[in-house]
Amino acid sequence: MTGVEVSADKIEVFDVMEHLKKSFLEYVTENNIKPINGFMAAHNFHKLVVMNLAIEMNKEEKIAFYNMAKDTWDKALTKLILEE
Repeated sequence: MTGVEVSADKIEVFDVMEHLKKSFLEYVTENNIKPINGFMAAHNFHKLVVMNLAIEMNKEEKIAFYNMAKDTWDKALTKLILEE
């Protein structure tokens, strides 16, 4: 683990996520986007955001950011799989 601490403001994150979710679902629904195409668009957008944020980070920050992203993704996938 690095000496860089990574944390986020939960309220601000929730507000941004609600806005993105509403906009994304509205667009997908109104334009009859196939689920796989919606998934890939969201995935590619996520990669774009991550890569743009990482440009400004030093190596320690990138490692901390990576670990945070990996941990949250692992938790989400585990929850998804176990709740089937």
